[in-house]
Amino acid sequence: MPILVEWDSLPTNRLLLISFSGSWGWEDVRVAVEDACRKLDTASSPVNLIVHVTGAVLLPPNFKANVQALVRDIHPKTGLIVMVLPKILNEIVPIFSALNGGMGFEYRFAPTLEAARQILKTRGTPE
Repeated sequence: MPILVEWDSLPTNRLLLISFSGSWGWEDVRVAVEDACRKLDTASSPVNLIVHVTGAVLLPPNFKANVQALVRDIHPKTGLIVMVLPKILNEIVPIFSALNGGMGFEYRFAPTLEAARQILKTRGTPE
C-alpha cells in the first residue's frame, strides 16, 4: 500500500502518522484520508499529524485542484501537521499556501521523521 495511516502514539492516540512511499495517486490519497478521518473521529480531542513522504516524488496530475480539496476538507480534530517532505515539496507547499490565502491549518516542516516527533514533543499535545 503506497500510503499507510497509523497511530504513532499508542495507547494515547494523540499522533497520527501518514506515510507515503513509492508511487501513489489521488485514489490512494482519498482512501488514506478516509482512514485518517475514521481514526480522528474516534479521538476525544485534536490529534497532531506527521505527513512523511519518502523517496522521489512524481506528483499525480491535477495537483492543485486535489490539494485544494484536501485543504478545504481538513478534519476538525486535526492539530498541528508536521511535514517530512522531499525538497521540491518543501518549496511547493509555501508557494501553494501563499497563492491560496493560507492552508487553513497550522503546519511545520521537519527534515526527518525523528525531527518531526521532536517538534511535536517540544510543542506538546494540542488543546
